[in-house]
Amino acid sequence: MAQPMRKLLFAAAGGLLASLMIGTISAAAEEYDIQDSIRHLNSFIVTDSGNRVLTGSCEADQITESGWYVSDDDSLYYYYSDGSCAQDETTLNDGYTYLFASDGALRTGWQTVDGKRYYYSAEVGQPVFGWMDYQNAMYYIDKTAGKLTGVQTIDGIPYTFDEYGCAVTGWVSYADGSLYFYNTDASTATGWAVTENGTYYLTADKGAVTGRYTIDGKEYYFGDDKKLKTGWIDTDSGKMWADADGVLAKGMVSIDGKNHCFDAQGYALTGVCAIDGITYYTDANGAVQTGIQQINDKYYYFNEQTGALQTGWITVNGVQYYFDPDEAYLRTGWLETENGTMYLTTSGAATGIQTIDGGIYGFNAKGILLTDWQTVNGKLYCFNPTNGKALTGWTTKDSSKIYLNADGTAASGVTVIGDKTYYFDPSTFAMRTGWITIGDSSSYFDPTTGVLTETGHAPVQLNVVDYKQFDSKWSNKVINYSTIGKVGCVTTALAMKYSYQTNTNTTPDKMVSKLTYSSDNLIWSSCTKLGYTVDNASGTISQSVMQKIYDKLLSNKPVVIGAKKSDGSQHYVLVTGYTGSKGTTFSAENFIINDPGSSKRTKLSEYLALFPNLYKLIY
Repeated sequence: MAQPMRKLLFAAAGGLLASLMIGTISAAAEEYDIQDSIRHLNSFIVTDSGNRVLTGSCEADQITESGWYVSDDDSLYYYYSDGSCAQDETTLNDGYTYLFASDGALRTGWQTVDGKRYYYSAEVGQPVFGWMDYQNAMYYIDKTAGKLTGVQTIDGIPYTFDEYGCAVTGWVSYADGSLYFYNTDASTATGWAVTENGTYYLTADKGAVTGRYTIDGKEYYFGDDKKLKTGWIDTDSGKMWADADGVLAKGMVSIDGKNHCFDAQGYALTGVCAIDGITYYTDANGAVQTGIQQINDKYYYFNEQTGALQTGWITVNGVQYYFDPDEAYLRTGWLETENGTMYLTTSGAATGIQTIDGGIYGFNAKGILLTDWQTVNGKLYCFNPTNGKALTGWTTKDSSKIYLNADGTAASGVTVIGDKTYYFDPSTFAMRTGWITIGDSSSYFDPTTGVLTETGHAPVQLNVVDYKQFDSKWSNKVINYSTIGKVGCVTTALAMKYSYQTNTNTTPDKMVSKLTYSSDNLIWSSCTKLGYTVDNASGTISQSVMQKIYDKLLSNKPVVIGAKKSDGSQHYVLVTGYTGSKGTTFSAENFIINDPGSSKRTKLSEYLALFPNLYKLIY
């Protein structure tokens, strides 16, 4: 009895299954050796795993339906229902073209059909299409083109095949600049690829990416060479910076210890920019600038620590600046504050004396405008109480006349105003009148106008007690082998000097105990112990000696003078004043003396007429 038709399944390329009808086979058929061109054939099925399983047997002349059969020598045949088998190149109902030998045996493995190379399964006979692993190499067989060679695009991805059709693996670059890495199974590598030459990121469809690329929520930048970039990156759209892992900086980032600003796309922000509502100022590299910065024609302040824009009063290096609360720029010019009027410049709040719009103004250390009388750096000024501008010209202060120069300072010392000369006290700045000693000479200023009328040496008189050595109260006081009355002129002169300078009544007899004598001669070192200077002198009196005496009188020091006659006898007197003189020359006639040995001699000239040769000066 004939068996019913059986549907067989066998594997096709890529693991897909195709159907194959096997003809009716006699149930009583038995196997026998092939002879007289009659083949002994076996029907079979193909499992899901692609294995062939025999299901029955028949003779070639018994076939009544078309289908595939396998002979005992493992050759595959395709028989038609009329019992004939396919030969040469034949396109079957499945649409595929097969290559059969002249005896009908299917040719398997690599075969050339219409000049193209195909591969036919030795197990089930069907052509293999798509990717195929053959002898540890990957091939791709196209239904139309057969085995591919050269550069081909498959499912949108480029591949390279050598002249034998083997897929090239490893790194492959293409004319369009794309770069791929192919695994040994010809699949494209994806994800991070770290090599000695650099780091890449691969996708299945694009290969190594370029430009900006987001991976796991983080943005990276890959150059035209496909390599991951770190550090500073220059692009046509601006500068970017990536950390050591290649992650692009966004927002505020510290680079080499300095803050930098980047926008949401990772580009370095330059100039004035805002991050999280805070305003910053950056250079061409996006580095945050601090301190006072000039932007266009205005100045602004950015916090030294954070770089954030600040407004209001700010002290920089001890100098005050005021930045507008609304516009943030540095305010300049006049500013009224709750503490007073200020003048602001690009160098900070004005302090000290300043010239503003041609006027002189003064400001204290806090920058507040000064008014009325003020001493600045040791100089006296008078500032208008209304607008603070320094006054000039004549004015009065505490009933004294004061002259304010063109620069606002009160005149001090000798001052020429117009064609007239005046003198102002260096301490009080008040105009002085009468005789005034200036340097080595004196000048006379009119008591009413203060104008200089003549120059010379002003009179000076020290109120020194006038002791005489012959006074009976002490004339007999013994000095070693003599008495004050006989040899006490120098002792008496020193007693007068000592009394004046110590504001005491030290009479000559009391002075003896303060001095040291040898025989009846004074030992000069005892004078120096009292703090006096002893100078040796010789010859007649000169202008320089008289200048020294005059200077000492001006210093409130009476001067002891010792002189000799030609026979060597000595006498000492005390110079106590000067009556004044015009011009620059001193005259001994004008010096006043207390002469211990005379009640009549009161002028230095009278004394020197008797004792012309100088010997000692004690002052």
